[in-house]
Amino acid sequence: MTEHFLSVEQATRRFAGLVAVVFASSGLVLAATWGGHRYGWGSWQVLGALLVAAVAIGALVVVERRATHPVLPLDLFRTRSVVLSFVVLALAMGAVMTSAITYLPVFLQLVQGHSASNSGLLLLPLLLPAIVVGVLTGRFTTTPARFRPAMVLGTAVVVAASVLLATMTVDTSAWVTAGYMVLAGFGIGLLFQTPMVLVQNSVPREEVGAATGAAGFMRMIGAAVGAGALGALFSSAVAGAMPDGVDAASLTPETLAALPTTVESAARAAVATGSSALFWVAAALAAIALVAALALPRRAPVDESDARMAA
Repeated sequence: MTEHFLSVEQATRRFAGLVAVVFASSGLVLAATWGGHRYGWGSWQVLGALLVAAVAIGALVVVERRATHPVLPLDLFRTRSVVLSFVVLALAMGAVMTSAITYLPVFLQLVQGHSASNSGLLLLPLLLPAIVVGVLTGRFTTTPARFRPAMVLGTAVVVAASVLLATMTVDTSAWVTAGYMVLAGFGIGLLFQTPMVLVQNSVPREEVGAATGAAGFMRMIGAAVGAGALGALFSSAVAGAMPDGVDAASLTPETLAALPTTVESAARAAVATGSSALFWVAAALAAIALVAALALPRRAPVDESDARMAA
């Protein structure tokens, strides 16, 4: 009878942890999506979403401290290599990569005049190098000691690529844009597996499953919150630079082509301005990820006792 009571208690705490995670992530995503786009950053809707997220995070900490089998083990956040890998995943692989995949086609269509189908194909210079380099990096990182160099190089390349993408204007050719995208794909490929595998190698064997799930969650949260916030920035910058009488939300290559020449040029420049603003902030986020990669321990943990003391 006692064992049954304890199992029910633990199940209840686990459910409470899941609910707290849902409310925390939902609050963060809603705040990032609404802020500067649907509502002002100081509006009660955005502040309310942030308050819900803060309360849920506090509740999650309380619940997980008491849980025998926590949804998000708090011990993970005591290991430096795990926390820093989470930062790289959330920023470089979450916010920056997702924003690039989402908003580069907008630049290709509305600034360079490609069709929607062609802009999808033109993402290949970003995606193909990422896939190839990701596979080769997996073959290179055969020992834990190689994770840090790969992550440092990867985040540094993502910073450089983001800066180059931020410099694009209406006069930037498709070939130059493709070159910048190849560079971004190279950096992303270096980060496809390494942060996740480093997390798995930095925790005791019994926590590998929870650590892997937490790493994937951090990446998804970074993608949702980062892309939402950067998308709001992009929309705001485009709307602020758009000529009077042009609805930025309804722009397509066809509607652009139907505008008077001077208005069309101004509209394309407005989209380029929004893209530049987005990628400058993306470069800043990637720079934070680079700092996190540089702060990784130089000596990788080799057993469970080292994993808990990685520093």
